[in-house]
Parts: sequence; C-alpha cells; structure tokens
Amino acid sequence: MEREEAPNLSRAISPREEPQRQQTDRREQRLDVQLAVTIYGFAASGKIFVEHCSTRNVSHSGCCLRLQTRPQADSALALRLLRFGICAKSASQLLFQLVWLRPDGDGWLVGASALGAADLYCLAFPGTP
Repeated sequence: MEREEAPNLSRAISPREEPQRQQTDRREQRLDVQLAVTIYGFAASGKIFVEHCSTRNVSHSGCCLRLQTRPQADSALALRLLRFGICAKSASQLLFQLVWLRPDGDGWLVGASALGAADLYCLAFPGTP
C-alpha cells in the first residue's frame, strides 16, 4: 500500500467563516475545517489513549487531525464528533486507519483514512453532497 504525503495545510478558520475547499490533485476535495472530536486509540507506548482534539481538514474518505499523543503506526483510531464541546453517548463512533503522521510543534499531525462507510464530512455537514 502506497503512503500519501502529508497535505498542504492552510490557515484555521473561525466558526463564523465558511470552510475553504482545498484545490489539490487528490481524487476528492478536502474542506479546511476545525471540527471538535474525541479520539480513542493506542499510543506509540502501547497504552490506550483518549484525547479531545480538532480536525485540520475533512473529506468523504478521511481527515487530518492534530494530536498531542503520538499514535501507534498503522493503528486504528476511533473518532467521535463533539457537539457543543460534549460527546453524546449516542454519538456515532467512526473508525479510521492511521495513514501517515509527522511532528508538529509539541504534537503530531495525523492523516487518517476512513474504514468502512465512515463519512465524517457528511456527519459534520448533513445534506451536503
């Protein structure tokens, strides 16, 4: 399986701004948008971690996240979308595969690919194509 290169990240947006579509040579568009999520996974140390973070961009098949914890290479990550800063017990849990990671200051940028029919884009923006 060929690894993707880390995406070109643009500036963060405020909640009042519309997400900006990234123009890349990828098969699908990504939206530069910060969505609050909770991540569940295995750290590089082998221990389970739970972390609140935000996305950098999302697409129909994946997302880019910034984590404080370094996740285990090639591991699965469970993601829950937060609404109003809280995670509802009934919130959908989506599964992703870690595709790439790179250091980013005191944390890590993580590229994740959706496993199965997980679609963070449609969950975050209902009614969009």
